[in-house]
Amino acid sequence: MKVTVYSIKGSAGKTPISTNIALDLGYCVGTNESINVYGDMFSEDQVLRVGQNEEFPQLTKDTDIVFDLSGSISDKSLSITSAIKQSDIVIVPIYNHLRSLQGGIQTILEVEQFTKNIVVVATKITKTKHKGKKKEGDLGLGAYDWKTSTDFINIANQVKNNVDFDIPVLPLKFSNGFDLVDDEEKSLIELAESSKLLKYRYGIEVKQLKEIYKVIKNYE
Repeated sequence: MKVTVYSIKGSAGKTPISTNIALDLGYCVGTNESINVYGDMFSEDQVLRVGQNEEFPQLTKDTDIVFDLSGSISDKSLSITSAIKQSDIVIVPIYNHLRSLQGGIQTILEVEQFTKNIVVVATKITKTKHKGKKKEGDLGLGAYDWKTSTDFINIANQVKNNVDFDIPVLPLKFSNGFDLVDDEEKSLIELAESSKLLKYRYGIEVKQLKEIYKVIKNYE
């Protein structure tokens, strides 16, 4: 299984998503980043690094890898195109900010030249306070439907209105837990399983990550 996590806009959450995929699903990591952000977390034989203008090698069908890519698609960006062409699915993270929305849509339009197996992860979303009484059938006390967040709705609508084919959009809430992943060198799910307090604190993020993994598996 080969997964690409890519957006031409930085700070959208590519590396946190890629890191958790690699740790939880046992994947290697492919990256074209000049900065070694994976050195302390993975051994050398788990990380495949190339330059922006270098191609990733054509990997065997049984290789499980997540490509964490930066930059933008061009005739010279061989690292990006060579990864996308051999990926089963491309995840495009987008957060609710004008430049990220524009960059995310542009990313999708560029990626669809190679594949339409695209999933959007709406990142950094926060709760929206809804006024009025709960309607019959609403979620129970303390529960929250993250797809009703203003952040999520705006991202989903931008994708729907600017792309001419259906793309799943999944929520991933804003969380400081992803910083803890780097500090502890464990995935958020692993951290949550190690402590009742962390399980309570990051239970929503864990559930959302598992939903992302479930969608990834559907493309196998």
